[in-house]
Amino acid sequence: MFDYYYDNDNDDGNKFGEGIPYRKGKAIQLIKYENGTIILNKESLEIIKNIEEPVAIISVVGSYRRGKSYFANVLHGRHDGFELGSKVDSCTKGIFMWDTPFIHNDCRVIILDCEGIDDPKQDEVWATKLFILCLAISSTFVYNINGIVGKDDIGKLYTMTDLSKFLINSEDDEKDYLPRLVVLLRDFGLLEPDDFKEYFLEKLTQVNSDAADGITDHFKDFDVYALPHPGCKKKVLHELEKVETSQLDSEFISKMTQAVSEIYDTITAKKINSKSMTGIPFSKFLEDCVNHMNSDNNFNKLSLPTQYTSLINFMSKLAIDVGFSYYSTMMTIRSIDDFPISWENFENEHCMILSNADFLFNEKLIGSYQQTLDIRKDFDNLIEDEKNKFNKINSEAIKNYNLNLANSLWRVHVKPGLTADSLFEDHNEFNSALDSFMQEYTNESFNSPEAMEVYKQFKENETESALETLDKMFKLRDATNAVKDAHQELIDQINQFQERLDQLLLEKCQEEYEYNERIDELISKIDELNLQLSSSSN
Repeated sequence: MFDYYYDNDNDDGNKFGEGIPYRKGKAIQLIKYENGTIILNKESLEIIKNIEEPVAIISVVGSYRRGKSYFANVLHGRHDGFELGSKVDSCTKGIFMWDTPFIHNDCRVIILDCEGIDDPKQDEVWATKLFILCLAISSTFVYNINGIVGKDDIGKLYTMTDLSKFLINSEDDEKDYLPRLVVLLRDFGLLEPDDFKEYFLEKLTQVNSDAADGITDHFKDFDVYALPHPGCKKKVLHELEKVETSQLDSEFISKMTQAVSEIYDTITAKKINSKSMTGIPFSKFLEDCVNHMNSDNNFNKLSLPTQYTSLINFMSKLAIDVGFSYYSTMMTIRSIDDFPISWENFENEHCMILSNADFLFNEKLIGSYQQTLDIRKDFDNLIEDEKNKFNKINSEAIKNYNLNLANSLWRVHVKPGLTADSLFEDHNEFNSALDSFMQEYTNESFNSPEAMEVYKQFKENETESALETLDKMFKLRDATNAVKDAHQELIDQINQFQERLDQLLLEKCQEEYEYNERIDELISKIDELNLQLSSSSN
């Protein structure tokens, strides 16, 4: 089980003040050492992985019972936080971190409170691994020792005599792999020298000259701060997490504030080849270092270039996955929502999405340009293949759009004139309709090779077919008209015959009428004569 006993969930922590920002949160275990194995806490790793900003790691390392954890608390602007102890045995076991990394100088800062080294009960192999691990993962390495430098106080600084026994570095860039070194001389009560760096190296040389040479050889630069005794009673010292700043010696407060402020002024992100690590690459680097140290119970050399190369390869694959996935996803969304689009717009969309994909790719990518050259080529090739895929999708969409448009316009302008009910009068009217079709198609279609392909298809197939249909319809129309004319001529003849017949009938009727009138007239005369005769006889 990991030890989650540093509970400071409330916001009422014991503030240090003096201009040092107060940081909320609580301590959480990052690493523990159990049965010869270094074990990482997954919950702590998740906190680190979620950091998107450059990560700055300040490790506070040193002899136990020298105020190491208290200094880690003051870095958070508070007296409490990491557990303090007044017992003979070391209080901190393993490595603890603050569960709420904070922003400073555009970095997300993580403070590590490391188990005190040189504890008589401590596993010697673990003490060495702890020291080397902190050197490897830190961007600032705070080494906390007794102000009067003696043989029993330099602790693991003896490893500086020959770091090559523990770390494999690149000869050209060795100092780039190591953190900025800060030495704290605790409970310093002597007269202050003009230069604490020279004083420290001088005293260290008297104890171990090789260690002093090792520090100047392996570190580009380092700082030394002397912190006097807190100036409070022993009982108060046993409960420093409860102390009020006003109870401390003013010189101690001043020196402590100066050391913290200058550490933050010079803080930098953990880097690889000048590229800052964010949460994911740092957590991977930490895991790789731990896995290497666990590979053998005896300490194997930790090759920083090898670990960095492994990390570069890991982040390169991640960079490709992130960048390519973004490009593919966004282009898929565009293809669903917007395709077809003109090739000019396609190129604009591609460039915009690729720009964001490149940003995500380069954001994850670490390592020098030369180290990542092949990865960049692989990424470019993947993007090019994916672009070609969406190029084909858009091309097919444009073709279908133009084809549907052409079919629609053909039905409006040309097809009605190919039916018997509204057949074109002649080829001139057909050509006029064809011109209207092509003009509207040209205006509304995507100006693209696909548009020309559809145009050629209609010109070669549909137009030719239409002409064949039109010629057949014209012949049919002419034949129909001829039949109609013949039929009309026959009707006209019948009508003429009917008219003649009607005339003859009329003439006959007239003759009959006139004949009947004459008969009636004769009868009338006969009747008249008979009447006359009758009158005469009487």
